[in-house]
Amino acid sequence: MDPLEFETEKEGSVTETTYTELPDYVKKESNKANNAWNRFVNQLDKLGYEPRATVILCQVVIEYYINRVLLLLNQKIKNENNKEKRFDEKLKIIKNLNFLNEEYHDDLLVLYEIRNIYAHEIEISKPRIKHKLNSIKHLKHVTRDYKTTEIGKHYFRLFDSYRKGLQRGFMELLIKEIEKQDTDSLDDFFEKITK
Repeated sequence: MDPLEFETEKEGSVTETTYTELPDYVKKESNKANNAWNRFVNQLDKLGYEPRATVILCQVVIEYYINRVLLLLNQKIKNENNKEKRFDEKLKIIKNLNFLNEEYHDDLLVLYEIRNIYAHEIEISKPRIKHKLNSIKHLKHVTRDYKTTEIGKHYFRLFDSYRKGLQRGFMELLIKEIEKQDTDSLDDFFEKITK
C-alpha cells in the first residue's frame, strides 16, 4: 500500500488508523503515540496554528517517525561522530531501502526546506514559500488557494497527511518485522524500536 493513500478529512479532525491485529504491547505504544499527537494538536490549536510554530513543530513529528523506521530497519540515526544524521540523510537511507518512493521523498524534502526557512530566517519570503508549496506533488486534496486558507492550518494539513502516511507505513513494516521474530525476542525487538 502506498503510504500516501489516505482519505481527505474535514478540517480539525484527527482520525487515526486502528491496528487490531497487533500484539497488545504494540497497540499500547501506538495508542501512546496517537494520544501524544492529539495533545500536540491541542497545543497548536492554542497557538492559533501560528505558521512558524506549526511548521517547526510538525517537522519534529515527521522526524520522529523517520527515526522509528530507521531503527526498525536496523539503520543508525547517528553518524560516526555520534551526532544525529541530518534529515535529508535519513530520508535518503529509507528511500534506498524502498520504504519511500521518489515523489514522497521529494515532498518530504520540500517540507524540510520550508521548515528550515521558518527556523532560520527572520523575514519570511511569501513568494519563496509559495513556490516551495507548489512544488509538492502528492497532495492534490490540500487547497493551494492561500488567500482563503489560514496558512498555519494549511501547513498542519500538509504535515499531518505525511505523518499519517509515515505512521501507516511504519505500522505495516512493524507487522512484517514482528512476524519474522520468534516470541522470545519480541520484547528485545520492541524495546529497540521504541527508544
